[in-house]
Amino acid sequence: MKIFNLQPITVTKYIFNEAHLAESHNGHSYSSGFEFKCSVVDSLKTMVISFDILSTVGGVEWEETIISSDDPNGWTVELHGVEVEEDAGDILVSYKSSCRFNLENQGLDADIKSMTDFLGEYYLHTQKFLNQYGFESLEAQEEEMRMNYTLRADALIAIENLRGANMYEF
Repeated sequence: MKIFNLQPITVTKYIFNEAHLAESHNGHSYSSGFEFKCSVVDSLKTMVISFDILSTVGGVEWEETIISSDDPNGWTVELHGVEVEEDAGDILVSYKSSCRFNLENQGLDADIKSMTDFLGEYYLHTQKFLNQYGFESLEAQEEEMRMNYTLRADALIAIENLRGANMYEF
């Protein structure tokens, strides 16, 4: 994928409520991820990528799930938070950034690689921002998120969004 007319990554929202920091050590909910919007502007394929983080404290009930295994003497207890209601809790951190660029498709394998590389650079920008202005536990949570949701998987989602907008021919 050829990426051109790249606009800089812009942080459009950043909230950090230090007053809730102590409360976050007792547990908080966390979500993050990329969003892709595709359109044709002046006959050029255009993509807007945004990255959001939302971490809240309160409004979460913790549940245990016992997971059995093939080993009759082994089992795992999984602890996970369940939101009491949507948007429950107080904002600890809210972050949003975005950028815009034009693109030309060059074939599926090349496009996956170039989009994955681009998302890696975008993600590095986010990490640098969080290292400078965030707090340390966000970095650990982002690393955990990336183990479950790879940049390559995000690149495939971006390409699927292009397909959904009839902007991808491969």
